Amino acid sequence: MKNFLGILGIQVIFLVGCMHKPAATVGLVELKVQFFDGKTLPALNPVFTNRIKMWFKDSLSIQEHVTVHSNTEHGKTTEWLVSTAYTYIDPRSHLFYLYKTFSDTASLIKRSKGGDSTFVDDAWNFYAPEDEQYLDSPQVLADTLINEISHKRIKYNTIDRLSDRKYTDIAYFRCDKKGALIFFNKNMSKKIGCPMFRIDYLPFDKNENPYTESLDFLRDSLTAEEIKVFNAWEKNAKADRHN
Repeated sequence: MKNFLGILGIQVIFLVGCMHKPAATVGLVELKVQFFDGKTLPALNPVFTNRIKMWFKDSLSIQEHVTVHSNTEHGKTTEWLVSTAYTYIDPRSHLFYLYKTFSDTASLIKRSKGGDSTFVDDAWNFYAPEDEQYLDSPQVLADTLINEISHKRIKYNTIDRLSDRKYTDIAYFRCDKKGALIFFNKNMSKKIGCPMFRIDYLPFDKNENPYTESLDFLRDSLTAEEIKVFNAWEKNAKADRHN
């Protein structure tokens, strides 16, 4: 589960969780991936940060695709992200619809069927099995505060089935977010009883960069324009299913 999105791809498996209590059914989530230049994560400045937006409306989702651009002048390199496409995922049919722009009049580029692949045209596949294997049983760590919010924590070792790389993973869970639609690792979240919202990856190989991935809920609402996009793309998907 260690492939970074786009050029550096990270496999991140998002899953739709069971409702525990009333929660927002629409909104905008941002996946933040940060690579660090060091052996441990605390108090380090990231050397690279990737941000990818994901809109949700009930069980439907739209995922942003980004490309990393860079420019070096006078020995200083600047990097920035550019949105390049958007994928609408229809959970009823497991179909992935790739659009060039985020618009209710956008033209469809491609339609793909979701299978066991981690990515479908660079979009996260909700239904793919995890590509990591647990090497030991989880160890419970002390709770910690992040932005004044309490997080449960566990630690475990994994091996990526695709790359054979080994990691120590530290997973963070928010019990105040029970009922959230989007979170990491459905099976582990179910065992803990709270959804997982952050994972720190500490590689066994000390020559590799540690990194962390986290989910930030930006808002529990959609704009009128975003609702128009969902309605239009849902209509397109329904028409496609009946063809």
